[in-house]
Amino acid sequence: MLTRLLSAAVLIPCVLGIIWFDPGDVSVTALLCLISVGLVYEYVGLARAAGVPLGGGSRVLMCLAAVAWTASPKLAVGFSGVGWLDGAALVLLACASLIPIVFGRDGLDGAFARARSLLLGAVLCGWCLTRHLQAIHIDHGAGGILLLLVPIWACDSGAYFVGRAIGKHPLAPVVSPKKTWEGSVGGFVASVVAAVLVGRWALDLPVMTGVGAGAIIGVLGQYGDLAESALKRSAGVKDSGRLIPGHGGLLDRLDSLMFAAPALYYYFLAVPGV
Repeated sequence: MLTRLLSAAVLIPCVLGIIWFDPGDVSVTALLCLISVGLVYEYVGLARAAGVPLGGGSRVLMCLAAVAWTASPKLAVGFSGVGWLDGAALVLLACASLIPIVFGRDGLDGAFARARSLLLGAVLCGWCLTRHLQAIHIDHGAGGILLLLVPIWACDSGAYFVGRAIGKHPLAPVVSPKKTWEGSVGGFVASVVAAVLVGRWALDLPVMTGVGAGAIIGVLGQYGDLAESALKRSAGVKDSGRLIPGHGGLLDRLDSLMFAAPALYYYFLAVPGV
């Protein structure tokens, strides 16, 4: 526990400092590109542990896709829905995902699993996560990122303390036996309260807009955590990596943002005046 607290005490101020004090977005973009590459490496490790032999070529393709989605402002903002540039990138990635199978030396056994895993990893690590973190920061600045991160942290804390206090009914016993419905509801409520407070302070959002943002984050943040836990259990590992002492890997720390980040971004697009 002490190691976890010390790691958080060092990392959280560093990340928030980069987001808050870099008006040119250069450091934020560089940080997110590095994170996207780290996420891909951890994902490939999970896939290999699960018996899907993704090779070096697949990892390079995934990293290139993740960095391209993250670094390009034209891909990051300015589109309602997927957008034609994002669609073109997905088509190119789908074509490229078959290159290691067609020209590789690993044979055709498990070809479908390799192609699916490559596409899933690139989309989760690049398009879902870092691409939309970049988009939120470009459109809404540090306030937008805080509106995403603080409710996520509040949700985790609320779920933990409420679950320990009164949790009795398992939420997803196969994937995460210790999580309960009671804890999930506590996390959801904490997320909504945090989003309302941060939304008013950082972005001057109406209360109901904050409620909607908190509800989205409270549901999809917990789902992302469960989804990553399912991948880890499938691979038979406890953590996705060892980069952060006491916390595991990047995927372990950012899994709650996997679906919450894109959902919040499109929620911002859908709500007038945000």
